[in-house]
Amino acid sequence: MRTLLLALLLTGLAAAAQAADCPYNANAAGLAEGQSLRCLCGPVAPGSTIYGTDRYTGDSGLCTAAVHVGVIDADGGEVAFLVGPGCKQFVASERNGIASKAYGSYGPTFGFTDPLPPCPEESAQASTAERLTKECLARGASADHCACENKVLLEHLGPDVAALLHRINDALAAGNKIAKLGEEIERLLTEVGLGLSILPDLKQQVVEAQAKVAEACPQ
Repeated sequence: MRTLLLALLLTGLAAAAQAADCPYNANAAGLAEGQSLRCLCGPVAPGSTIYGTDRYTGDSGLCTAAVHVGVIDADGGEVAFLVGPGCKQFVASERNGIASKAYGSYGPTFGFTDPLPPCPEESAQASTAERLTKECLARGASADHCACENKVLLEHLGPDVAALLHRINDALAAGNKIAKLGEEIERLLTEVGLGLSILPDLKQQVVEAQAKVAEACPQ
């Protein structure tokens, strides 16, 4: 009898320890930012829409995102996801047979690592700051001057505008025809979360930023 009771207890504990089925999306789990949940995905059929790469909008299909990021395959399996604050943008990609979509500002978000992957705009800002520093050093300026210049430019222009200027320069360097440059700029504006209304004042912003650098960062 004691052996039977012990077997039943162990069976009950094992069942309790088994993860529950995953909700359709992270929003449906009702978690607050910083909370996580372990759950079980069944076989993942195509068709569920997801937005983002590595970090996804809260309304994205949870198990589809898990396949996209590579923590499970289409047969399903146990996953653990973490809920985080919103991002200003989400980038599209195709991974493991699933294509995600791009999207603008949305929160909350989720991902499958702790801490969550950075938001795309955070990665872009870090890349822009690194590029500004490299370009400054390539001109022969000192590291102290470049650090000052980088800080002033990012404060005056903002990281989104600085990134936009770099992307426009890249588009010109790639030999894009002027006729197509307008389309390219509009696409870039959308990607960095800016509107066409910024263009008329863009040149003046750059001139003012350069003046600020000359004033605050002597060679």
